[in-house]
Amino acid sequence: MTLNDKYTKGEKSLDEGLVISTTDKLTANPKLEEKTEEALEAAIFGVGAGGSIAWTPAIYGDKVYFGSCDHCIYCLDIKTGKQVWRFQTGDIIMCSPLVQDGVVYSSSYDKKLYAINSENGKTIWKTELDSPIFCSANIHENIVCVGSLDGTFYGINKSSGKILWEFHTGEMIVSHPEFYKGSVYFGSCNNGVYCLDVKTGGKKWMYKTDGLVITDMHMIDGTLYFGSNDKRLYCLDAETGNLVWKFHANSIIYGANVYKGYAYCSTWDKTIYCFDRKTGEIKWKYKIGDIPSSAIKIYDDIFYIGSMDKNLYSINAITGELIRKFKTNDMVTAAPVIKDNILYFGSWDCNLYAITTGGELKWKFTTSNPLPSPVSIDPAVFESKHPKFVWESTGTTPPEIYRQQRHLDSVGGSVYGSKTSHYVKKGRYGESENKYR
Repeated sequence: MTLNDKYTKGEKSLDEGLVISTTDKLTANPKLEEKTEEALEAAIFGVGAGGSIAWTPAIYGDKVYFGSCDHCIYCLDIKTGKQVWRFQTGDIIMCSPLVQDGVVYSSSYDKKLYAINSENGKTIWKTELDSPIFCSANIHENIVCVGSLDGTFYGINKSSGKILWEFHTGEMIVSHPEFYKGSVYFGSCNNGVYCLDVKTGGKKWMYKTDGLVITDMHMIDGTLYFGSNDKRLYCLDAETGNLVWKFHANSIIYGANVYKGYAYCSTWDKTIYCFDRKTGEIKWKYKIGDIPSSAIKIYDDIFYIGSMDKNLYSINAITGELIRKFKTNDMVTAAPVIKDNILYFGSWDCNLYAITTGGELKWKFTTSNPLPSPVSIDPAVFESKHPKFVWESTGTTPPEIYRQQRHLDSVGGSVYGSKTSHYVKKGRYGESENKYR
């Protein structure tokens, strides 16, 4: 039996009236209710405690590593899915771990960047930054680079955890950094993309867009690709910051990647685009069931992307033809990693899955908290021309949400709700089930 068969046959509809009402920390700013889209300026983007897996795992040797909203970093045996060790942090983890030379590097909303022994899960060092971290780190030689939610970008000594330099943008940094010829590249919610000297943190150039830059940076052959909330995919010369080409989509660019002679992006309007990476000419586009994840992975001419419709999509990267979908019990906001024709990916249903590329479930692992993490954001603010976010974590699951989630667990699925935005969706972001009150 394939994973897709298992969950498609077992799926149940939810009660029309069942809505999770999130805590004050998880709801949008009430003052925004009467404002027009152009005037919207701020919203809370909250993620509550639970066992959801939000980002892509990492493989190192015969083990797979990932973080969860239950505050833990996990190490599993890659063949059996059995837990080897679990490391507790102080808050939710909304990033992918990086494993190099026997060390796991992972950040947390508790403001700390951790270096952990990959074999036994023991702390090597931990460094506290000035604000929570929602993006993955990357390493160049002996320097770990990562951004934080107060708009600071850090260069940290890989061996000791000592902060070597800081660069301040003034707005949140949530994009994964990239390197090229001694430079580090990242985006900021001040609408800018930066190129810094990786050794000193000195600015080389900055490129200004018309929207937040929350997508990861992707580099190939000295060319940088990224998307923006201004609905454009950008291609820049990495050394000069000069524009090579840009593509204007119908909605915000949520994810991007490059592969061989192609560039790809996913958009808020559920569309995947493939371009000639040198000219920006569209090669194909494909419509999926709901908003795609921000993470895109391509292996052996196959394009993988998750969606809020609970599926992991497998698409031919050259032709744009759908190969298959893998169904889970909740939204999939990250792409998989692959080894020996096995895909490893997480879902907001609190499970990490190991699935063959042909669709056979090998194993799944459930995190310590089987309750999906509640999420809240005002969609109108996210799509407004000048959005500004304040990210928060509840730290613990409120009792009322816990009780309702237990009921949801008994019927299958989960529900998203935001009082202040009057925006309710049954089945967490379910297409065609939107209700505006």
